[in-house]
Amino acid sequence: MKKNELNYKQLKDYCNPDIFKFDDTSTISGIDTGIGQDRGIKALEFGLSVDVKGYNLYLEGPDGVGKTMYTKNYLNKISKKEKVPSDWCYIYNFDNPNEPIALPLAARTRKRI
Repeated sequence: MKKNELNYKQLKDYCNPDIFKFDDTSTISGIDTGIGQDRGIKALEFGLSVDVKGYNLYLEGPDGVGKTMYTKNYLNKISKKEKVPSDWCYIYNFDNPNEPIALPLAARTRKRI
């Protein structure tokens, strides 16, 4: 075997099931907080509290750190306190093709994120 080369036995990891205090994952509740992302969570919550037209949020970071999961959970929580916004339909404007016509539609009950 060459230096720095691993065999298949060295690549195997073992997890002792006795460390878990449950029989199966169906009894475990999901995590709805961000783990180790305090600065990002504060920025997201601040950004969502800005109630000014024209502001947007952009989430950036490596895959698998929980940004989408946390954002969906947080939006679901705060959206329950908010009025359901109107739906919008944009139609073609034959007089000015660069400015579509926006038609607000009455809000309807729909599944939240």
